[in-house]
Amino acid sequence: MDEDTESELTERSNFLGVPLSSTILLHFLLYPSSNVKREDFSTFSLEGKRSIQMDIKEYVIKKYDEKTRYNNSLYLLMSIHLKKAVKKTSNEWKNWRSKKKSEMFFSTYSIDQSVLERMKNLKRETGLTFTVLVNYAALQTTDEQMGLFDSEVDKKSQGFQLATPEIKDRLEEECERKNTNPGNLLGKKLEKTLFSLDF
Repeated sequence: MDEDTESELTERSNFLGVPLSSTILLHFLLYPSSNVKREDFSTFSLEGKRSIQMDIKEYVIKKYDEKTRYNNSLYLLMSIHLKKAVKKTSNEWKNWRSKKKSEMFFSTYSIDQSVLERMKNLKRETGLTFTVLVNYAALQTTDEQMGLFDSEVDKKSQGFQLATPEIKDRLEEECERKNTNPGNLLGKKLEKTLFSLDF
């Protein structure tokens, strides 16, 4: 990673309250369609870049292994892809950055069992932790028409860590505005995020 990409990803990680490697993995899953061209390989130099060692599961590798890389390594393709994805999403993340790492607040929420099963499946297949998924999902907007008043049947209590004050307070304020409880709202946000990740 070059300095700018690392700095941007570190600030995004700080906001979410998660390790840098978790945020990198989240970006690989959220933005798999960034188009890496032949000229990108010739202009991207590894000199002066910092390497980060990560355990990346087969599911994620397959998403990138099928992409054209013009006889270059998968490592190089993913490095260029990450740089482009971070640059392309700078506006989307402009309010979700912090110089200082957020503190984490643990709480229990009542979440639909089917959503929890999909979360477990995502974690098993990709290695993405509940913490990074929940904190990213909590930032997503929900459709105003979306039913926020689900039955408590088929719900299960699950503990999550939310970054505080940024994400935790934001979720609580949104619950007050929409007159719903945090478990229902977070469940809908998780459902939307899992759908966008094809899970």
